[in-house]
Amino acid sequence: MKNNGFVWFLRNRKERSYSVAKFLNLPPVLDKWKDLNRKIVDHYYRLGKSYLHHTPLAFAYNTYQR
Repeated sequence: MKNNGFVWFLRNRKERSYSVAKFLNLPPVLDKWKDLNRKIVDHYYRLGKSYLHHTPLAFAYNTYQR
C-alpha cells in the first residue's frame, strides 16, 4: 500500500508555502537587506578561519600561517 498523503505533500509543498506567504501578507524585502544572510555567514566564516590561524590552538595543531 502506497503512502499517497506523502506523495501529495511532496507535490504540493511549493504551492502551500506560497499560500502561507500570501496569507501572512508580508512586505517586500528591501534591496539593502537581501544579501544580509550571505554577509553574516561570510563574516563568521572568516572570523573562524582567522581564529584558527592566530591562536594557541592553531599552534597546537600546527595549522598557523608562517
